[in-house]
Amino acid sequence: MLGFGYGFGVFLNASDPERYIRDWARDVPGATGIAEGSGEFLLMHIPTLSIDVGLFPWLRLQSLSEFAVGVTDVTVVNPEGEPVSTRGFAYGRFSEIVVANLEYPVNEAKTTHIFVGAGPGLHYMKFENYDATTVGFRAQLGMGLLEKAVRADGVIGFDYVRAVAREEHEWFNGQVSSFVLDFTSLHVSAIIHFNVVP
Repeated sequence: MLGFGYGFGVFLNASDPERYIRDWARDVPGATGIAEGSGEFLLMHIPTLSIDVGLFPWLRLQSLSEFAVGVTDVTVVNPEGEPVSTRGFAYGRFSEIVVANLEYPVNEAKTTHIFVGAGPGLHYMKFENYDATTVGFRAQLGMGLLEKAVRADGVIGFDYVRAVAREEHEWFNGQVSSFVLDFTSLHVSAIIHFNVVP
């Protein structure tokens, strides 16, 4: 089955990109701080392409291609609270993930399934001039509704995705250290599959 989906995730630890933004704000001439509510990566958007193969009635292998991105617009203000500068930041990853799902039908017609799955993923992450590629892990729980040649899945998942960028970073205070790209997240998504093999 070929599937197309969309989801939303919540960053659990985007601390280095957020620190980078705070340092940028300190470096803007005439600025004294970031306007309230700016400078944090909270929500990510996750468009998904899925290819599913049912190996057995109880086992479904899923290949996922995902692009996830979190964006934030940052406004820095002067001592009077007036905007001095505004800039947008984007924090993204592209991933190829393979998940083995164990399926269990919950009705007699076997058109509704609950499933639990896990598997590895290869992730490329980028923020500003910093990037990294790493292997991560996904665990997920969901429910699928099958109607003839169409299947709709609702999924709740957890991703562990963390790596150190290739280059070190010099922070505003002069400290030089590794720059950590962390896309660990909780997410919810919906995927519609179409049967392409009779």
